[in-house]
Amino acid sequence: MELKKEIFLILLLLLSSLGMSEVESDEGREFFGMDMKGPETHVALGGSPLTLDYKLDSPNTNTTDFHPLRLLSLSIQLTFLEYEDGTESFVATNQIHPTPTQWNQVSFECGLIVHGGVYHIRLIDTGAEEDDDSLYFYIKTYNGLPLKSQNTIRLRTNYPTIDFDVPHRLEAYTPNVLISFGLTKTLCQPLRPLTPTELLLSRIPSEEEGIKGSHLTSFLLDNPLLRLQKEGRVSVAVDCQFWARNSTYRVEIREKLQKRRLIARSGTIK
Repeated sequence: MELKKEIFLILLLLLSSLGMSEVESDEGREFFGMDMKGPETHVALGGSPLTLDYKLDSPNTNTTDFHPLRLLSLSIQLTFLEYEDGTESFVATNQIHPTPTQWNQVSFECGLIVHGGVYHIRLIDTGAEEDDDSLYFYIKTYNGLPLKSQNTIRLRTNYPTIDFDVPHRLEAYTPNVLISFGLTKTLCQPLRPLTPTELLLSRIPSEEEGIKGSHLTSFLLDNPLLRLQKEGRVSVAVDCQFWARNSTYRVEIREKLQKRRLIARSGTIK
């Protein structure tokens, strides 16, 4: 009986020592969470920079020891999510100079964001060494809400609004139909290559054709978004062969990339 009691006490001591070592390990590592505020959505080339407010919290409310040398190595990184498989392309990195426990601000120039889609915003610590995990900086909230993916903000970006001027009704084989489209506001100067785009005439098949849910398209113009950025408004004369059927049409601007994302679409032409 005494032997069992001694074994039990030894096991209890071993478990206690293991628990204490885990606590010491956690206590030895300092976590610096960042609160960030910014837009819920952004407009590519929309004329305004992407501005973010941020604040680092101290792991201990009784201290403001933020390791000033390590603070000099912190940056905010902006990347563009190219495809849904997670492939990203680098956009820019801005070094930040946070004042402990106070709100600070960082901006990315308007011309850096040239694509519609999803951008990722992250906190990067370039001063961290591989064998040094005593400090860990991360973004914990965006606009007051915890991040679904730790340290990564997903920012939805839209293309600028494009206004179309098209005829509402049209007879088949009408010659030289003038179509124009333009921006509702001036774009900023792009600092990165624009997305390759195309202007298309989309025809909605009639029920008699037996084609359901598909749009038949004809090419009209290459890189309309680039033309808009330079000219503000563009006009195109569409030949009569494009209106060969009594059908419903729309004019569209789409990306040329993998999924041919829709950028803008006109009203119907019947």
